[in-house]
Amino acid sequence: MSEIRTAKPAAPPIKPGTEARSLVLVVDDEEGVRESLRLLLEPHFRVRTEASGEAALRALREESVDVVLLDLTMPDMSGVDTLAKIRELDEAVEVVIVTGYGSYQSSVDTLRLRAFDYVNKPLESERVLAIVRRAEESRRQRRETP
Repeated sequence: MSEIRTAKPAAPPIKPGTEARSLVLVVDDEEGVRESLRLLLEPHFRVRTEASGEAALRALREESVDVVLLDLTMPDMSGVDTLAKIRELDEAVEVVIVTGYGSYQSSVDTLRLRAFDYVNKPLESERVLAIVRRAEESRRQRRETP
């Protein structure tokens, strides 16, 4: 089971009930990774988790997502294939690729599909939070720009 390494305590949580909290969709076939990311992100964002690319696409059809944390290596539908389909559904959502098995070609493929960033496992909590916050701000700016 993969876990997130914590370098220092997480930032203070946003007050519960804040309507403006962004939705982060975590897509990973490993339950431990999904749960670790959920626990890390929930104090700061609304979080939904899914175990596959197909489930992620259903989630994107059901509600407006601001940031997707997408595992690159999943059974049935790869992260690259999932990202291509995400772009068909929502050009503005920010997608951060998460992987333990990155390659040069997968990096090129995801950047070509306009991935926001690319992080390797094991994940470091402060880095993940910083990237998600930057992605959230980028998404907000995309919404405000016609």
